[in-house]
Amino acid sequence: MKKPRVLIVDDDDLFIQKLSVILEPLSNEIYKSRSAENALYYISTFKPDYLFIDNILPKLKGNDVIKQFKEFHPGMKIILFSGRFDMNEVSSAIQNQTDFILEKGSIDNNTVTQILNDNKFSEGKNSFLDRILVKLNQLKDQSKYNIAILEDDELFQLKLKKTIQNHQINENDIVSYSSKKSFLKGIDKNIPDIVFMDYFLPDGNSMNLLEKIKEKRANTKIIFISSQEDAHIAMSLKNKKCDGYIIKNENWESKLIDYIHQLTV
Repeated sequence: MKKPRVLIVDDDDLFIQKLSVILEPLSNEIYKSRSAENALYYISTFKPDYLFIDNILPKLKGNDVIKQFKEFHPGMKIILFSGRFDMNEVSSAIQNQTDFILEKGSIDNNTVTQILNDNKFSEGKNSFLDRILVKLNQLKDQSKYNIAILEDDELFQLKLKKTIQNHQINENDIVSYSSKKSFLKGIDKNIPDIVFMDYFLPDGNSMNLLEKIKEKRANTKIIFISSQEDAHIAMSLKNKKCDGYIIKNENWESKLIDYIHQLTV
């Protein structure tokens, strides 16, 4: 099995050394950069499979460049880490399509091994990555989407539905639910393409619901919309494969419109 290429971007030499030691048994090619500006050279030249990048760097933040790096090398998995995140940084990182968001102190051998084992690297047309890309392209190529809204606040539920209807590219099927129980019953036979859901619901939070949906259909896009501003919860949701997180503040509508255009074009 082919071992992945890894790029580490951090200005902390001690942490680069620590992470390199963890990665050595898992990767034959480990590249190191002390700045986001230099990282682009390594990405264009060596095409790493994984990028571990600190959010706090001397000039550009990791969060400022991950979207550009993703566009330049779409197949690369990006792991953004920092000693401290605030909620807005986590929300932006999720929207910028970061694959994993980690606190710096939590990065150990077990965490890194789990991340690298999340993808299986093999040569040939039937690799795990190839199959995932095919599924994502099939979803993107659809002209019509099944969209589900899971929100117990009926007034906000109506606002969500109206905003989606006003800004969608095509006439999509939109179904609304007010509880986990009704949602699970409704999607039993037809898993939606896109789900917009609140985190806190009358019958519990949505963490395990995220896992159930992804188990049934890995390419369903799940966007959380919540007043919950706990960065740790948002990071946990992202690391369990949620595709977006919108905070219920004065900017929620513009963020939602961004996601609608991103997911339905």
